[in-house]
Amino acid sequence: MKTKQQYYERQLQNRNLIDRLTGTRPLIYTTKELQAEYRHRTKPDIATVLKPSLRKQLVGGLNLLFPLCLLIYCLSLMLSETDHPIVYPAMLFIVATGWSGLQQTFIPGKYVFTMTLDKHGIRVNNEQIRWQDVHETLMQRKRVSRNLEYIFVVLAKDKRYEYCLNNISMHENEFAAIVEYYKKLGVNDSLPSTSNSVEKNISQIQ
Repeated sequence: MKTKQQYYERQLQNRNLIDRLTGTRPLIYTTKELQAEYRHRTKPDIATVLKPSLRKQLVGGLNLLFPLCLLIYCLSLMLSETDHPIVYPAMLFIVATGWSGLQQTFIPGKYVFTMTLDKHGIRVNNEQIRWQDVHETLMQRKRVSRNLEYIFVVLAKDKRYEYCLNNISMHENEFAAIVEYYKKLGVNDSLPSTSNSVEKNISQIQ
């Protein structure tokens, strides 16, 4: 998979039943298409490091307090004589909801990561993606339940990488401009200089 169109067609095929019935189509843009607003005013450092926002993690932690209180209440009912059959399915639902919240807020993975962008490529935690191996970088807006997820997609030679940016306090257009800035530096850095090409030609003639 190398292009935006190929990725779009794959996402179109993988739509869930509700999206198919409502005719909802994937919203996918290249980072080059989104960068316009920030292109001329974005001047990053040698490297840009992006981490989950502390404010968003605090909010996520507070949102987990309610399921935790319900879980404690259900456990107390189980240990008392007022046990009720609905307690067991309720506990399963609460645990599933709490686990989903933990994944999206604190557990390293698709939602929680440290991303470093520089002229060499993209590094997420200990995984390095070189610009020379990248075919295209995309942004997808994806509706998941009641939330809108902003997913950064990297189409590389060996595989496809996807990272949700909801925990990062940065507008997707600004992020796209930063990606394009470093991508351009990486591509220019990988090209052989004119002087090196001339020296190579001279050595071949000799």
